[in-house]
Amino acid sequence: MLAAAGIEVKGAEVRLDASYGVTVAGIPIGAISGSLDIDERRFNVMAEGATTGAFRVVLNGHGEIATSGVRSRGESLPAKYALTTVIRSREEKVRMEFNGRNATSISIDPEPAPNGALLPLTEAHRNRVVDPLTSVLVNTAERGGSPGPEACQRTVPVFDGRVRYDLKLAFKQLASVTTPIGYQGAAVVCQLLFVPIAGHDPDRFLFKYLAEQRDMEVWLVPVAGAGVLVPYRVSIRTPIGLGVMEAKRLEIAKGPTATNVLPESGRR
Repeated sequence: MLAAAGIEVKGAEVRLDASYGVTVAGIPIGAISGSLDIDERRFNVMAEGATTGAFRVVLNGHGEIATSGVRSRGESLPAKYALTTVIRSREEKVRMEFNGRNATSISIDPEPAPNGALLPLTEAHRNRVVDPLTSVLVNTAERGGSPGPEACQRTVPVFDGRVRYDLKLAFKQLASVTTPIGYQGAAVVCQLLFVPIAGHDPDRFLFKYLAEQRDMEVWLVPVAGAGVLVPYRVSIRTPIGLGVMEAKRLEIAKGPTATNVLPESGRR
C-alpha cells in the first residue's frame, strides 16, 4: 500500500527493526512494528500498528505510515510521506512530498469537509517543517556512545498535512534501559511539550488537553553507527490513566556494522 505511494526501503548501512507495545493504565491496547534503514545519504522509516485485545471492541483500527528522505549536514530532510489509517470501516490516506523542509504537495483522501473553526493554514506553515515520522529521528553527531542532555535541547516544527505544530523537548534526566530483544544501554529522558500552531480547532478537547500537558516524556536511545536517536518510550497522562508506548524490540538487523553494534547481552 505504501510502496504504491512511492516509498520504498533500499539497502542501507544500518537497519533497525523495532516493535512497541501500547498501554493505558497498564492495559494493552495496541502494538506497533517498524523499521529504519539509514546511511549517510538517505533514510527510510516504515511502521504499522493496530489496536489489540479487548480495546478492538471499542475502537477497531489499524494504520501504516512511512517516510523517506535524504540526510544533509546532520539533518534528516523528508522527501515523501504516506499515512493510511482505517478506523472501523473508514479509510483515509494522507500523502505529502517535500523539497528540503518545505511541503510542496499535499493530498488527503477523502478530502476533509470545510470547517470554519480551524485556525487558517498559510503557505508559511508548510515551510521549514518535517513530517510526523521524520520528527522522531533525533540527529546527533555521535555515531555511538551514550546520549547526553543536548539531545533534548530542540524544538521540532511538524506538519502532518492538516495541522502545524511544534514539539518542544527539554532535558529531564539520564537513565539505563533494557528491551526484551536488542537494546541495552543509556537513554536520555526529555520533557515533551505539544504546541499547536495552525490548522486545528483551538476549542477542541484533544488539542486543549495535549497543549496543557507538562508531564509528557520521550525517552531516546542511540542507533549505533547511524548518527540518530529513536524513541524507546513515550508517555502521556490521559483522563483514564497513564498512556505508554514502550519498545519491546530495538535490534540491528543487517549492515556492515551489525555484528558489533549491540552489547553482548542485547544480541539474539
